[in-house]
Amino acid sequence: MTGQTRAKRRKSLLVTFFQKSNFLLLLCFLAGLASIAAGQDGSWDLQNYHIYNGYALLHPARWHDFVFAQSQSFLNPILDVPLSWLDAAFPDSPRAVAFCMGLPFGVLAFCTIRLAVRLFAGRPYGVWAAAAAVIFGLSGSATVSQIGLSSNEVLVAACIIAALDILLAAPEKLSAIAWSGLFAGLATGGKLTAAPYAVGLAAALLAASPPRRWPAALGVLAATGLAGTMLTGGFWMVHLQKLYGSPIFPYANQFFNSPWAGAYGYNDTRFFPRSHRQALFYPFWWARWNLGVVSEQPFADPRFAVLFCIAGLAALTALARRRAVLPAAPWRALTAFWLVSYVLWEKEFSIFRYVIPLEATGGMLLVACLRGVAPARPAPATAAAVLLTAAICRETIFPQWGHIPFQHRAIPAALPNLPAGSLVISSGPMADSFVAALAPPGVTFVGGNSNFYVPDNTLTATRIAGTIAGWRGKLEILEPAGAGAGAGDVLSAKYGIITQGNCQPVLSAYQGNPLQLCPAGRENFGPDSQKPENFSFAAGDNGVAYAVSGWAPAEFWGMWSAAPDAILRVPVNPRNKHKLLITILCFSIPDAKSPGRQVDFYANGSLLAHWSLNRFPETFSATVPSVGGQAFLTLRFHTLDPISVAGDTRQLGIALQHLTLQESIENQVSK
Repeated sequence: MTGQTRAKRRKSLLVTFFQKSNFLLLLCFLAGLASIAAGQDGSWDLQNYHIYNGYALLHPARWHDFVFAQSQSFLNPILDVPLSWLDAAFPDSPRAVAFCMGLPFGVLAFCTIRLAVRLFAGRPYGVWAAAAAVIFGLSGSATVSQIGLSSNEVLVAACIIAALDILLAAPEKLSAIAWSGLFAGLATGGKLTAAPYAVGLAAALLAASPPRRWPAALGVLAATGLAGTMLTGGFWMVHLQKLYGSPIFPYANQFFNSPWAGAYGYNDTRFFPRSHRQALFYPFWWARWNLGVVSEQPFADPRFAVLFCIAGLAALTALARRRAVLPAAPWRALTAFWLVSYVLWEKEFSIFRYVIPLEATGGMLLVACLRGVAPARPAPATAAAVLLTAAICRETIFPQWGHIPFQHRAIPAALPNLPAGSLVISSGPMADSFVAALAPPGVTFVGGNSNFYVPDNTLTATRIAGTIAGWRGKLEILEPAGAGAGAGDVLSAKYGIITQGNCQPVLSAYQGNPLQLCPAGRENFGPDSQKPENFSFAAGDNGVAYAVSGWAPAEFWGMWSAAPDAILRVPVNPRNKHKLLITILCFSIPDAKSPGRQVDFYANGSLLAHWSLNRFPETFSATVPSVGGQAFLTLRFHTLDPISVAGDTRQLGIALQHLTLQESIENQVSK
């Protein structure tokens, strides 16, 4: 038996072993245990919409709610249905829920290992090369931190890597292309954040196929991709189109022009590169400890930066030797997939937890590039890949998405008494929709003030106001408890309702999110009182006109103060002789030294309050003693420690979303 024959036999045995279903079951079992080891999911997204969306789809009683899960109410709930089934099947066994939620990581690991073995098997030191590539990919901060979470990032990535593996196994077969497109479509229909990888898969197909086969191959890929998208997302697109006039409502509404939302894109722009230099070398900004670059959680991961450096070195070496870096078709396909997907990810999202497919395949490119630098010496090149992977793992800091110690319930919360026929109004952009899964029949929920920013002339604003104004049953305000109490003041100015009676806590084990339910009633103001005023600061909203100085241009969510002093000048009733209550919804950017910005708040030159802002929107209040017969109130926000984030030279301080002005609550109650 020749050496070449033995190598082919070893490759065949290796590939066969890693394709065994028993190996998949073993990986899924280990993934379930890893999920249990991480703890119970208590993430913000879980509380905000993952529990609610799947539950609402399965329970018609929730179909009367409106915007209760904020803007995330409109996301396709299909991937959240398994979580709802698990919560119902194991209500007292959160470990069982965590085990099942960890299974997709086993599928991702299986597909990643198959792909790495396929690429490296039969080559010198192929087992070590594949092992280094797999460890590099599956130990990344995005991947590991998402194991067992309800965000479904791992499940989507598993579908994408499966599609890539199927394609590279037989790019010449239309059946393989069809299955590949189907898996990519299933991922995209379930979660639109997979769309860049579907395009990257098309680029891989072009790189792996001769030009004469492109029309037929792309046609099959597109057809099955569309079919997969319709299987998981078609029903929801039809639903959104029927109700709101847009199949992806509210996103890209500057093109769809739905009357239910503003003419904005509604995409999250917080993490986009802030300069051309940063866009070109973005991975170097998160190679070390960082916060607010591509994630709202602090982390460090040098993987992509190292890959960029090694790939550049391999390209220069190949150029000097006048040969291709990755001459084989599968490697060209993988490179095309990675580059196209990365560019689209950065352009459309720049949100780090969406890069799991790039993490999973990045190790394969890293090892291949290292071996390409020294093609005649595979042993030291592979050893360098193993050592480099170990060093990268040592420097990785994982983001914390909110795992909590295991409780006695899958949804570890309980509501106070809530009579049937009640309308519960959420008072702020907080993670609270999970309470609807615990509510008795006959209770309706509405998002009175949320992160879904719409102008007052939209049908969404009209429906919320009309629902609250026309409700004839009991009213309840759901608001933050403790330091966050007072968010209901926003509802007072917007909808004319006020807390009346003692608030009751929502008992919950979720950390950092205390909530309370407060009975509410209608306000009663006389003609000489200050009429409640509500100012919103998203682009096109009424509050923008009152910005005097120190503010950046308004965005779809609100506007930043871009100088140490930012000034508003708002109208007031000069006849009012009572104290005025100002309530402000805002947030800021933390850094390594401080959890947020420190802001002094002035009204007509008098210092009224000092606030410490963090990265989540919170409600702050201050009382103005008297306006002294003036028709306008000058408000100054003085940021003591403005910050310039990576690539942005502006002196950012307060991110202002809403401001309400009304007569002091104590005056309202006394009337």
